[in-house]
Amino acid sequence: MIEFLFLIIATSLTIASYAWSDYGFISLITQTKPIFSKLYTLRGLMLYNRHIAEFLFVTLIISLVSIQIYFLFTKKEKINLKIIIISLTILFFAYPFLSSDIFSYLFAGKIAYVYHLNPYKTIPEAFREKDIWLSFTYWTHRNYIYGPLYLLISIIPLVILGAEKFLTVFYLTKIISGLVFILTGLVIYRITKDIKKAIYLWWVNPLVIIELLINSHNDLFMIFFFLLSILLWDNKKRFWAIFSFISSVLTKYVSAPFIILLFTKGKTREILSKVSLLLFLLFLSFKYPSFQAWYYTWIYFLIPLANLKKRSLLVIFLFQGLLILDKYYTFISSGNWGPVNQNIRILFIFLPFITSLTLITRRIKANSQKMAELNNHS
Repeated sequence: MIEFLFLIIATSLTIASYAWSDYGFISLITQTKPIFSKLYTLRGLMLYNRHIAEFLFVTLIISLVSIQIYFLFTKKEKINLKIIIISLTILFFAYPFLSSDIFSYLFAGKIAYVYHLNPYKTIPEAFREKDIWLSFTYWTHRNYIYGPLYLLISIIPLVILGAEKFLTVFYLTKIISGLVFILTGLVIYRITKDIKKAIYLWWVNPLVIIELLINSHNDLFMIFFFLLSILLWDNKKRFWAIFSFISSVLTKYVSAPFIILLFTKGKTREILSKVSLLLFLLFLSFKYPSFQAWYYTWIYFLIPLANLKKRSLLVIFLFQGLLILDKYYTFISSGNWGPVNQNIRILFIFLPFITSLTLITRRIKANSQKMAELNNHS
């Protein structure tokens, strides 16, 4: 039953995402595919009925958080994984309504592949008068800032389909990201040896669904290659593990400091992951709200390795839902990227402390039980 609810929510979110699609995007695709002109109507519906948009967005996010928490605590053994995968496949085709970064990635690939120039030195704005893609591409005044491997990944759809077929290039990019998203969940399953963890940590996680599956941020590939390197290392495939880790760093450089986790195992890795997670959350908390919401997906370098208790995960999941609502509610309700609520910052500062307290309490309780058992035996 819950799997079918997830299917309904995934389908609804996919359809609703186009209500917030970029006007330039719709204008371009309707030139060759008039059927997409219906998107003008859908966009207008949300534009002039903000109360409907707000209610729909909040309802979908709360529903996703509830499903995630359900899978966290359920004792249900038989889970219809096929329905979950079908739901995720539908989400492949959702419009990245909360970020335009995917268009920047594609245009950087176009600069390299079509214009034969270096995107690290050539800004997209240089093509303003000659390329219609810039009508919905943002951050056009800066050079490409990500790793060279992801630049190559961005070029793949252009090589396969050609730069003239924007819509198919766009959806092929989304499909590639979607497949990597599903594979990441499989890697988490292989690392944790628990399919439920793959489900509630990744496949039904609203934060990673919104930011990595729908918005298609390249952080997805960075996390995938990093976790794959851990799995390969643990399976004694050292060359491919190092190759995968380097691939992670060459996608986006954030994963580089976590190399120490590659060369540890067992309790040492678990403790290091927990300490790194707490420090990382603390750092993000004090930087909030200047950090973007998808930066918080980086904690999934660590959570599959940290073996956190369900109480700690519950705290994190609830804050993730709050984070999504806080970061994006203003856009949904007004159509503008206004400032986030500064008052909520205190809650994000408390997040690592709440998690720390939970972990410390658990450890003290476990040690007390061990001491009691020893005293009883003596």
